Amino acid sequence: MNRTTTLLAATLTTAAALATPAAGAQSCNDATMFPNPVVISGSTAIRPLVRRVGAILAGATGSERITLIYNTSRGSCSGVTALAGSTSGGPQRATGTAEVYNGLNADALPSSIPTCNMPADGMAIDLALSDVYPTECAGAVTTSLRDTRVVVLPFEFIGPALNMDESALDAREAYQIWGFGASTAMVSPWTLDTQVFQRSASSGTQITVARAIRVPEARFQTPTANALSGTSDMISRVAAAMTTPALGFAGTDATNAVRGTQLRTLAYRHWGQTNFYYPDSTAASFDKRNVRDGHYPVWGYEHALVLTNSSGAPTNATAARVADLLAGSVALPGGRDIQRLYASSYLVPLCAMEVSRERDGGDFSVYAPEASCARLFECSHPGATATCTACTDSSACGGGVCRRGVCEAR
Repeated sequence: MNRTTTLLAATLTTAAALATPAAGAQSCNDATMFPNPVVISGSTAIRPLVRRVGAILAGATGSERITLIYNTSRGSCSGVTALAGSTSGGPQRATGTAEVYNGLNADALPSSIPTCNMPADGMAIDLALSDVYPTECAGAVTTSLRDTRVVVLPFEFIGPALNMDESALDAREAYQIWGFGASTAMVSPWTLDTQVFQRSASSGTQITVARAIRVPEARFQTPTANALSGTSDMISRVAAAMTTPALGFAGTDATNAVRGTQLRTLAYRHWGQTNFYYPDSTAASFDKRNVRDGHYPVWGYEHALVLTNSSGAPTNATAARVADLLAGSVALPGGRDIQRLYASSYLVPLCAMEVSRERDGGDFSVYAPEASCARLFECSHPGATATCTACTDSSACGGGVCRRGVCEAR
């Protein structure tokens, strides 16, 4: 199943320092240690960005200092129903352990993130993160939620970096593998059920992939042991398959950081497409070119959700502020630019997109953001080769616009 020629055609048609962790045994509801807490639950796919923003907020002063307490034991839809309740029950409380970010450097996070312990009766969830629109979450009560689009999160199909010759996956093959099971589908080289992985039906990652490959998210056929609880589990299990081909899927903000050393990205050919496409213009780049222009369809918006009252106003002003900080409508402390943070985290700012969609897996519409940041993204992502013209005003931009110190075309 050598697709080198097709992949080349597809390419041509597109373009630590460690911080000292806080003690893990600390109680999450210690107001002295963790002032202005916001308890977050839901998506694990967006964890790398939350960690970086959490470190920035924990290092701020005065009213800008906010403690993000990130309960990562749920998926997107589990987080939505935990925050807002479901048709079968009301809101839930976060229990167990959670990540906290006191004393961390947002640009050099340690491999082991400090945690805190929830009290016995748990803590109320203030903000939910979801890789999918909340209406995709079966049974969730969504009428009392404010939904803020944060960023575009691409998902990709992955295999281990070593001992794997295959470099591409067709939508029909994915449909067969996850819809009927690897040993039944017999799509070479992924013929072992034990080496094909999934998440769960409440995972936004799985729902996004399900919409693309046309297999209901609750009908993925893999062994029970291969239904993984989070993004980090997916990456570690796929990467560990050193002697047999393995197949999984995860968000680019997590996979791109270990591409080449632990994982290999597979190019993907969607229904109706002639060529295969990576999320990026090549297997080695991080420009998300094919996501941004609509050639690569396996992506979704990250949503930040907070509860609202009968008037539609957020019930928790601090949680709403965190949602706005993540989305870039409120500036981060210390002059940090959230758009650059997205780019360096292998995510795509909304203002760098050329297409949009109004439902998960839906058709694309042409999108022209009012204040484009396309050039900023192109010169800020890891490995960027584009040259950005620095500016202080638009006179230096040759008919373009000076924005965030960079000349944009519009």
